[in-house]
Amino acid sequence: MAIIDMFLGMDWAGGLMSPLVVLPVFVIAYLAAPRVSKRFDDK
Repeated sequence: MAIIDMFLGMDWAGGLMSPLVVLPVFVIAYLAAPRVSKRFDDK
């Protein structure tokens, strides 16, 4: 959160933290997490 606070002073941070950007990132991470964890768990 401290890194996000550093970027909040810049103009593009508001666009970066908008729901249109944050929501797809969470959805992609939610879908990719099982595949990534399975790949590391199979070793």
